[in-house]
Amino acid sequence: MATDITGFIFNNIVTGENLASTESSSSSKKARNFFEALGKAMGEMLGKESARLVDAADRMVAHSEEKDGKAFMEASTDFQVASQRFNIMSNTAATAIKSIGEGLASVARKQ
Repeated sequence: MATDITGFIFNNIVTGENLASTESSSSSKKARNFFEALGKAMGEMLGKESARLVDAADRMVAHSEEKDGKAFMEASTDFQVASQRFNIMSNTAATAIKSIGEGLASVARKQ
């Protein structure tokens, strides 16, 4: 049974056999396997969060130039929250990709 599971994982995840390709909305290039699809999805998620960071930073600059202290502090707080969210998501994505990659490498070594 362990050999069957290992074979399934190797064939369907590592090589992409019998795995439906996914297409990222930001790119027309299709993922060749689960691992690439996961990386694309996480990259897209981080891209959206980084856009929130840029938006908050732009608002901070605009309110700074207007010398609107209250609006600047609101934008600054939004930036801090977005920054922490991005940090958490980035660390999660890096850990997931590293852990899955190491797991796949371990499975491949046992083939």
